[in-house]
Amino acid sequence: MPGRARSVGGAAVDGIQAMSDMTGDAGGPPPGGEPAPQAPPRQPAFNVPPITLALASAIAVVFAVLSLGPAWIADTAFAYLTVIPARVVLVLRDPGRPDAVFAVLSLLTHAFIHFQFSHFALNLAFLLAFGSGCEKVLGQRRFVVLVLASAAGGATAQPVSYTHLTLPTN
Repeated sequence: MPGRARSVGGAAVDGIQAMSDMTGDAGGPPPGGEPAPQAPPRQPAFNVPPITLALASAIAVVFAVLSLGPAWIADTAFAYLTVIPARVVLVLRDPGRPDAVFAVLSLLTHAFIHFQFSHFALNLAFLLAFGSGCEKVLGQRRFVVLVLASAAGGATAQPVSYTHLTLPTN
């Protein structure tokens, strides 16, 4: 019967108290006299540092706007925010061109533009997987420098690799 004292090994004890004594969880230190070691704090399962999370969020928002918004938004983004090798080369020849600002900005903004879901998903997965570790090791400032340098380096490599371009003269 619950709540009644019963005999365990010759001593009358409550059933719940007997279980507590056997597990060493009686509210005090265990029988050895030393307190039980505390478990380390639990880490979240999805622990993304702030800069990596901000970049991933920005890429996701841009992808959603380009995918779900009107076609003119995607067309404008493609025309002004992606790297067009011919435009970059023309701006290098004539820095005073009216589209020079967009050519320079595109060296960074192209990293946020993804038109196909597979391209978006793979880039986001790699950013979360490797960006998190890099940000934790490098720190936020150096990680931002790495991301900007990588975006500019990738954008610069594209026009350099297009050796077969026929450029307009104007």
